[in-house]
Amino acid sequence: MDDHTADATDLPFDPATGDVVVWRDPASGGVRTNIPLWHAHHSPTGVEIGYGGSGPADFALNVLAAVLPAPPPTVPVPGAGAAEEDWIAYDAIEVSRVELRDGTAVSSEVWGLHQDFKWAFVALLPQEGGVIPGAAIRAWLRERGALPAG
Repeated sequence: MDDHTADATDLPFDPATGDVVVWRDPASGGVRTNIPLWHAHHSPTGVEIGYGGSGPADFALNVLAAVLPAPPPTVPVPGAGAAEEDWIAYDAIEVSRVELRDGTAVSSEVWGLHQDFKWAFVALLPQEGGVIPGAAIRAWLRERGALPAG
């Protein structure tokens, strides 16, 4: 990631509200956000907002990854001890991950939704920034079956 992207230290992401805050840094012109920017796949220059390109696609990936994080590659079998043979791969319990160009991974669910999310939210943000309400994100994800109703 470029120097002009934030690492969520400016304004921490609040999982209680789930609001995504994004603004344009007047000094650098780069995008700042309360979302951890852990993933880069589409854009060689970092995240962006306000149109439908590669930077907004990477921003959408990061937003959805914060809301629907990818599980680790292995987990302990419920009720089992800590021995290595008691661990199972997530693939064995039907959770798939998509490896990104930067070597990180997101869930297949995040991957499958990020372009639609980009068009529904990220591309519509003004260039100077704004807020994507967590309630709107959750409602959008529920409509697509990515979150349980309620």
